[in-house]
Amino acid sequence: KAEKDFIDSLDAKPDQAYVINYLAYSWIEKGINIEKSLEMLKNADQLRSNDGYITDSLGWALYKLKRYKEAKEYLKKAVQLMPSDPIVNDHFADILWMNGKKLQARYYWKYVLNLKDTDVQVSLSNVLGQDIKLLFNGKVSNNSFIIDLSSEIVKDKGVYFVNVISNRDIVTTKKLVKE
Repeated sequence: KAEKDFIDSLDAKPDQAYVINYLAYSWIEKGINIEKSLEMLKNADQLRSNDGYITDSLGWALYKLKRYKEAKEYLKKAVQLMPSDPIVNDHFADILWMNGKKLQARYYWKYVLNLKDTDVQVSLSNVLGQDIKLLFNGKVSNNSFIIDLSSEIVKDKGVYFVNVISNRDIVTTKKLVKE
């Protein structure tokens, strides 16, 4: 219903940059109409240049289209416009990673964890990548949370992985061996 309302709103008045951004970003996140979203976002960027949200969405559309070098320029600009936004920083870290800048990507992902009220999920998985147990799910501030990996959590011998996920993307994975 909301999607139809946004489309109707744009049919009536097509130069609404934020409505364009919201609709296009929602399509990108669903993995649909990405090429169309990109064109819409270019228009929104013309209407409201130097808007961090629109710049981020434009870069994210390019990322989803695997146009990583182009995406990096937009996502870098978005971080400069909105340095405290966790999603924007997370997107920038993703593009750094895809452009081979692994160390810098890790820095930005860790920075995201230090931002106020970041959503974090910590899970335990086996060597096949299958989730075994959700260890933590919630908001953290200043990268502060403690996970108990006592013998009650990991009962069987073997290799496990503790995955820290922030804003839907893996921030770090630690190997755990129980003998």
